[in-house]
Amino acid sequence: MPTIAERLAEFQTKRNQLAEEKSALVTKAVVDEGRTLDEHEQEKDAQLTADIESIDKTITTLKSHEAMMVTKAAPVTAVAGQGQGAVNVAGSGVISVARNLPKGTAFTRYVSALAVSKGNIMQAEVIAQRWADSTPEVGQVLKTAVAAGSTSDTTWAAPLVQYNDMTSEFIELLRPKTILGQLSSVRRVPFNIRIPRQTAGTSGTFVGEGSPTPVGKLATDNITLPWAKASTIVVITTELARLSNPSAEALVRQDMIDGIAQYLDKRLVDPAYPGVTAVSPASLTNGVTAKQSTGATLAALDADVRSIMTTFANAELGLGSGVWVMSAAQAIRLSMMRTNQDFKAFPELTVNGGMFYGLPVIVSNNVVGSGSPGDQYMILIDQSNILLADDGQVMIDVSTEASVEMSDAPAGGATSLRSLWQNGLMGVKVDRWVYWTKRRAEAVQFIDKAQSYAS
Repeated sequence: MPTIAERLAEFQTKRNQLAEEKSALVTKAVVDEGRTLDEHEQEKDAQLTADIESIDKTITTLKSHEAMMVTKAAPVTAVAGQGQGAVNVAGSGVISVARNLPKGTAFTRYVSALAVSKGNIMQAEVIAQRWADSTPEVGQVLKTAVAAGSTSDTTWAAPLVQYNDMTSEFIELLRPKTILGQLSSVRRVPFNIRIPRQTAGTSGTFVGEGSPTPVGKLATDNITLPWAKASTIVVITTELARLSNPSAEALVRQDMIDGIAQYLDKRLVDPAYPGVTAVSPASLTNGVTAKQSTGATLAALDADVRSIMTTFANAELGLGSGVWVMSAAQAIRLSMMRTNQDFKAFPELTVNGGMFYGLPVIVSNNVVGSGSPGDQYMILIDQSNILLADDGQVMIDVSTEASVEMSDAPAGGATSLRSLWQNGLMGVKVDRWVYWTKRRAEAVQFIDKAQSYAS
């Protein structure tokens, strides 16, 4: 009898097949034939959408049932050294049981303890004892940082796992706040490994009996994704760091998430950012010739979208893993466009995302165009042709005595600095190792000045 996990895999495979079929339907009409969907195609598209939604509901139900079965498992015994929330279920090994705390609480408290102690590990460990009942791993990680590890101590590595668990939980909160975290179909690759990269498409043809088969002009090169550190400093008041109530913790946690998300998003999609060799990757839109918006009407939008989709088709790239990236303001603007029959042109598009021309939408307020204030980008990304190296962890450092250049684009050696100590502030420096690049140059296209639609 199939397990729940096996059924989940079957439904996910079916969903992916339907999504591919839906994308092919839209691409054929809009890109290949340059027209809108006819009545039959609209019915087919609506049926595919309904089937996908039905499968999504089934997947959610199965996951809920799976979680319920876990909570009913017995017998349960505490696992030594695993902290609150870890149990041992007979025949099932060690599983995690969620605590009644917001995700990222342990990591936030770890940062706060270091901040209040001004980076003194021993003092931070003492401060962390106030949370011993709810997040004991904070104190355990800090305590271990005081003493040297040794091979004779069988429990020495446990806090390393706990630290990874804390940072992983924080990363889970960070992912849905960043464009990069929502790109679910990118190709994940290791750091510093030479990877063959296709630079041009190839094709075959029919041949007659006894005739030679032509050789496709496939072009490749090699690429290496080096170690690159994305870093940001979040400045908070010492009073906020010292408060241990849930509201203060939520503010600290949100400040860290927003700071990292804003930095990564801007670097990912800003066409003006060329990257720095061996330091940072160029944005996905850097070097791409923008398609300028041609008007405010739905017909103009259709033509512009068809134009950039044609670029994909001419480069022999599919849109099975295609995704749009735009700002919330742009999503709202497009969702309000109406047809000549006074129907919503894009009923599946909302401020939180949805679907646009048959493809999913990622919303980020950091997608801002060039020129006058209010300019907007609409970016189309083929996820399968994006390479991503990511160690999945964050590293933190805290200071109350440093002097900081309060700028999102600091210039090295700046003379205008602000003393954290003098102003009662704390700087939380957050580092993440990540690098991205395009496998094919044509894999990213975008429309500039998209705010003109329906303006």
